Amino acid sequence: MEVICEEIGRNYHTINSSPYQIEQISDIEYSIYANQNGTWTVEIFPANNLESKNTQVFPSEEEANFWIKKNADIIFRKSLNEDILRSFIQSIIIMSQQY
Repeated sequence: MEVICEEIGRNYHTINSSPYQIEQISDIEYSIYANQNGTWTVEIFPANNLESKNTQVFPSEEEANFWIKKNADIIFRKSLNEDILRSFIQSIIIMSQQY
């Protein structure tokens, strides 16, 4: 019986495989501030769409930061998917115009 000694799941082709931080995402704006009653208010919105601002109040700063990270990830992934879909549709349109 032969034993296979290889590590599965490592990708040496990825340029930057470390997780991204919310501060690195330029498409998302957010603000967090403490209120006088001890709660924390958070505002988050895509940088290109100020009308879709979402505001929440939390009892602790940790909960507010977690909510920011969770929603920033949602917004970021939607924008990635939107860009991929848009480029796919554009390529279909270009191909259909060639025929």
